[in-house]
Amino acid sequence: LQIIFKMATIELTPEKPEFPTGGWHVEGMMTKHIVATTLYYTSSSDISTSHLSFRM
Repeated sequence: LQIIFKMATIELTPEKPEFPTGGWHVEGMMTKHIVATTLYYTSSSDISTSHLSFRM
């Protein structure tokens, strides 16, 4: 079992109300057999629902 942690900070303001979505991000290689991922917000206010998409 291998666990990879990543953290990010996104701050939205009235002047910058959106977070630009980039291209697809690939974590690991096909041979790594990643079976789970999660998205957790430690703090959020006045935002709409987010989503996470997968592809192979």
